[in-house]
Amino acid sequence: TDYLYATMRIRSMERFLITPEIINRMLDTKTPEDAAKILSEIGFPEIHEASLSAVETSISELRNQTFKTLHSITSNQPLIDFFSIKYDYHNIKAFLKASLTGKDATDVFIDAGKIPVRVLTEMLLQEDGSRMSKRMAIAVSEAKDMFSQTGDPQLLDFVLDHAMYAEMKVEAENSGDRFLMGYFKLLVDIQNLRSTARAGRLHKDSAFLSSVLQPGGNINPRSFLSAIEGNATLGELFSGSAIETVAEAGGSAMAGV
Repeated sequence: TDYLYATMRIRSMERFLITPEIINRMLDTKTPEDAAKILSEIGFPEIHEASLSAVETSISELRNQTFKTLHSITSNQPLIDFFSIKYDYHNIKAFLKASLTGKDATDVFIDAGKIPVRVLTEMLLQEDGSRMSKRMAIAVSEAKDMFSQTGDPQLLDFVLDHAMYAEMKVEAENSGDRFLMGYFKLLVDIQNLRSTARAGRLHKDSAFLSSVLQPGGNINPRSFLSAIEGNATLGELFSGSAIETVAEAGGSAMAGV
């Protein structure tokens, strides 16, 4: 009963989801403006011009409304923070890559994290990690050092991704919600499945894969190493699981089928 009201509230909002039927209606329109009107009909903030920036603005407003709704229907802050953390790390990645390469990241920031973009960028500019979580501050420092040593932005992503998943695990545990913890484990499994399939297609070795695999899922990271070394298939690792079919498809992609 803890989430009885929340469940009813969210179900009432499901009529605004972008369903296959909505997508087909948009595809059948004659102009981008007509397609944008359909989005407005299902609850998106009004899109005044059919441009990418206008659509992004509308999506951003709707995302912010969604988080406000979540705050209004539950007092379980860790549960909400679990879904906000990824935006903090997205913004950190965008800021660091922009500052290290001399580009502007303003257009790619997403103001939906635990830390407002304005505050986060100020902290990063001043190299002030005192208001960040300890794990986040350490990850930012390590990512910057990694990039300065290698010049490889992908390695910067690896460092920050490890910290992000670690923080998400803490929030899932703090929420006391077994479903959320199960969701986190599945999320890690899917990420590791994706990483393994990508590494296989790019002919990366087990050392590379080991550096990008995330702990905390249902499947031990060592099992993914056996898959890339040819001692097991992804389908076998996920046999009987909810994502067995997806894993089999990933195995086929690794094999170039």
